[in-house]
Formats: sequence, structure tokens, C-alpha cells
Amino acid sequence: MTENSEEVLADPVGMIVWLVSNVEKHLDADHVRDIVCNLVRSRADRRNLAQALHDNPSLLRTGKPPAPFRVAKLLMALREAGARDTALPHCGECGRPRPYVGSRSGGRWGCSPCFDKPAVCAGGHQQRRVVRRDRHGQPRCAKCPDTDGDPVKELTQLITGLDPALDGTPSGPLSNVPRNGPPGSTDWPGP
Repeated sequence: MTENSEEVLADPVGMIVWLVSNVEKHLDADHVRDIVCNLVRSRADRRNLAQALHDNPSLLRTGKPPAPFRVAKLLMALREAGARDTALPHCGECGRPRPYVGSRSGGRWGCSPCFDKPAVCAGGHQQRRVVRRDRHGQPRCAKCPDTDGDPVKELTQLITGLDPALDGTPSGPLSNVPRNGPPGSTDWPGP
């Protein structure tokens, strides 16, 4: 990417609206401005998006990576708002236009079938889409939660073992430990 141009620095949202309006005839400029302002909050991110589109305005018509993921998010938001002339973001792996893409580092976007590589589930021992990891870092599918104990209870026992003055009831930070699964599940936090 080049240095930010003067137009981008002066009015990044105006630059984005102008570039989108040159391509998209089915949305008015005020609606595009609202989409941009709701989608991209910080001025630095708006400048980065404006600069990416300024450097390569064909992204609005092709929807093809590599480009900052903000471009894909803008394309998805425009399509959701009723745009017909801008492209759907394309998967960087299979090249198909997709209504939703995820992001990988380096400006690569992709669809779920391409990015979600299956692995052998530690619970069911079958090749499945990984939705979480257990306490040992092993992959788990949606059907096989880690039911080997309650992580909050185990953490409480560990901490009370270090400081016997504590009463052993989960309170404070331990009562708010995030869970990966539905309420009441025993999944360990974070993959």
C-alpha cells in the first residue's frame, strides 16, 4: 500500500462514498455514508479502507482478495443493504462469490468450506469440523463437548490449595469464567 493520499487524509468517508457511488447506482450516497460510518468506527480504519479502495477501486467490482478484510466487510454490508452493482466478496481459495467470508492474515478472505479444515474429534474419533478445543488442546466437534470435569470447580480447588484461607466457593473472577458451550456445559474457555 502506498502513502495515504491527500484526499484520503482529508475525508476518508467521503472518498469511500464517492468510490462506492461510482460503482453502485442502487444505493444513495447518504445510505452508503451510514453503512461506512456504522461499519468502520475509527478514523485510522476509515483511512485504511479509503486508501485500499483508492489504490484499487476495482475491488468494488471484482470482490477478489488480497485486500484488507475491511473491504470484504464493506462489500458484505453493501449487499445486505440492497446493493446490486458491487460484487460479493470472493473466496481467496476457491474463487467463488460468497455472501459471507472470514479472514486470515495477509489480506486473505475465504468461505467456511475452504477455511474450516476438519480434524479428528478427540471425543467421537471421527473427521469433523472443529468448533472448540478441550483442556488438552485436542479438537472437539459440536456433538462431543469436553465432559471430563468442571473447569471452574477444578480451578477453585487449585486456588484454594494454594491459599487455604479462601472458602472454596467460586466468586469474583472465577464466577465469570467464559465458557465455549451453552450455559451449564463444562467446555474449557478458548481454543
